[in-house]
Amino acid sequence: MHGKINPLLTVQGLFSPVSVPVLADVLLLGGRVFAGVTMAIAGYDKLPVPVWMVDQVTTIGFPAPGFFAWCACYSEFVGGILLAMGLLTRPAAVLLAFTMGVAAFGFHGVLPWTGMHITQVYFWLILPFVVLGGGRFSVDQVVAGSLRLSSPGRSATVAAGGILAVVAMGLGLYLSLMPVEAAEAEGVPVVTRASVAGDFNDWDLEANPAERSGDVWVALITFDGPRVIRFKFVANGDWDLSLGDGDLDRVELPLEAVGAVNDENIIAVIREAGTYRFRFDPEARTYGVERVDP
Repeated sequence: MHGKINPLLTVQGLFSPVSVPVLADVLLLGGRVFAGVTMAIAGYDKLPVPVWMVDQVTTIGFPAPGFFAWCACYSEFVGGILLAMGLLTRPAAVLLAFTMGVAAFGFHGVLPWTGMHITQVYFWLILPFVVLGGGRFSVDQVVAGSLRLSSPGRSATVAAGGILAVVAMGLGLYLSLMPVEAAEAEGVPVVTRASVAGDFNDWDLEANPAERSGDVWVALITFDGPRVIRFKFVANGDWDLSLGDGDLDRVELPLEAVGAVNDENIIAVIREAGTYRFRFDPEARTYGVERVDP
């Protein structure tokens, strides 16, 4: 006696959406297109893979961070296109949910259902499509129907879906192989001056200027006693180019982390009086703080 095969493990089951009312299909369409387009745009903005993305993957602890950073960016771009189209919805949703899950729970360290972060929001938004598929208004629905057609109709539909998938993947590959220098020139401004601004200097951009040392900007700041500080690294005197980190709260020193442009204030704890070195790399978006005197 043979057991039944899980329909999701068959070729037709891969494309066939779960049967739900028409109104639910409309809602699935809206959520799928929104999530897919958003992910595709986010992935496009990361092609070719920026240095800061590799640094983030390194922080998580993945081996071969360059490769996995490329996979994450590529899955957002291509997976987002496929999700929006409703083509190979389940595999695309698996890739995107995994990428967002690693970002939310691995890098940002948020807890499920609490401390909500945008990556966790997308994780929960995309996860249902792993089970439900693309819905009635999807390319998958057309492909699933073609699997019940005669051989010519089936072949034509599957071929069309394959061509669309190849075009999406080819476009992503082309963008990922663009010259890195060109992308960096567009995405990373030339920093000519930098400073550390915080509540300890009344957010004065001129009070604690930083000096350049290679690719890193360094400022030495002296504190006369214990305190909690809130601060940002600011490039070119422009708050829109400030480096913050809203994911850290009252972090202990020494500190090494990856920040985000125009993010919330960094909050750190100064335990004792002394001079502290503040340094940041505007291209890699990494920063650190440590005490320099005994």
